[in-house]
Amino acid sequence: RLRDGEGDRALRWLFCQAMLFDPGFVCQSQSITFPAIADQTYGVPYDLIGTASSGLAVSYSLSETNIVALESNVLSFTGIGTFSITATQNGNASFDPAPSVTRLVTIKKRDQSIDFSPLSPRLAGSELQLSAIATSDLTVNFAVSPTDKTTLSGNLMSFTQPGVITITASQPGNNFYNAAPDQSQTICIN
Repeated sequence: RLRDGEGDRALRWLFCQAMLFDPGFVCQSQSITFPAIADQTYGVPYDLIGTASSGLAVSYSLSETNIVALESNVLSFTGIGTFSITATQNGNASFDPAPSVTRLVTIKKRDQSIDFSPLSPRLAGSELQLSAIATSDLTVNFAVSPTDKTTLSGNLMSFTQPGVITITASQPGNNFYNAAPDQSQTICIN
């Protein structure tokens, strides 16, 4: 009894053996060109570019499917970690199977940034709803210094006395994103 995949190999072998009696036929070998893959970034797709010397299509298989998905020769990185990808070409009636090529790939966290629009001077006794957006869509946190001229509750800042303050927007990252560079603004309270 033949296991999965052995039937195709057995038929190719029989075909090639039969063709030995035809001096014009040669079972041809083939190889796969599959370049090493540099470190990749979470959320950024990657197009696979493996080719077979026979011109036949190359197939891919993944060692891990919890952090990466494969569709139409495009990798989508859905997590952080390391996996291997194997390129294969099983041959046909004219070409023997190519030796497989395996590559190790590391998926790293994605960088992010913060858009914190410029603030204008404020009057003591006024309030401001702070707003900033991280490219990751993660929540942006705010801090103020010195703390004696304002109160900060969530994103609502109340200006309590005149002076100069610095407001810093930050996003510490998570399992998929690196921390964003802090964005600070200095404003006057009149």
